[in-house]
Amino acid sequence: MKNRKYFYHILFLLLYLMSPASFVFGQATENISLYNWFDTKTNKENLPISNGTLHVNYDRTINNGNRYYLSDTFSKGMVSYNGQNYYDVNLKYDIYKDALVINPYKDSENVGINLIREKTAGFTLQGRKFANLNLNGNLPNDFYGGFYEENLVGKGFVFYIKYRKEAKEIVESKFVSIDYIFKTEFVLYYKNNFTKLHSKRDLIQLFPEYKAKIDAFYEMNRALENANEVQFMENLMRHINSFLPTESK
Repeated sequence: MKNRKYFYHILFLLLYLMSPASFVFGQATENISLYNWFDTKTNKENLPISNGTLHVNYDRTINNGNRYYLSDTFSKGMVSYNGQNYYDVNLKYDIYKDALVINPYKDSENVGINLIREKTAGFTLQGRKFANLNLNGNLPNDFYGGFYEENLVGKGFVFYIKYRKEAKEIVESKFVSIDYIFKTEFVLYYKNNFTKLHSKRDLIQLFPEYKAKIDAFYEMNRALENANEVQFMENLMRHINSFLPTESK
């Protein structure tokens, strides 16, 4: 929406001229507040971010399961859509369909819209940052497409996590229920290549000079690896990053 950007720049200039000292202080926060103010005054149903297909979920699940990342309720987040950032948007992430869902209506959380994935560069949700890796055109065909958590931007690499769920049908009397099974895929972008991290061997092939340190980490953290693989991989990649040399600029 061009009017959104134009209005914002004009308002920024006017406020700066009227009160430069107080306005410049905390500018980043004010930028977000101004965008939110404009979106509130504009009919939100007419914003580009409100375009998409209706999100439908008639799942009958077992064990209180659901198809979403972390929670089936909407949470405040940020989304980069069609070249613009939208803040304090009600979001949830359907990792079964790999669909980012927004709640565009302030008074009803029963309404959800699936954003057009090809127009969604990324988003933040529950303190986690996600990127659409299909947009750069470099993701290999044998990788899962769509949104990946950008877990760690390290020294010369980016560590991504793909969250997804598989549906297993359970026949119960007259009903068919769904049991959602949580899955993860760990991916490293290093030296202009994406590599799936299935095992310790994959990391050692990428960082052969640090084999002893990687072996030692696995040996000391077997319990965590079995209990919480995501936390284990987060800790491991931060450990590897700690002894990688800083890239010269």
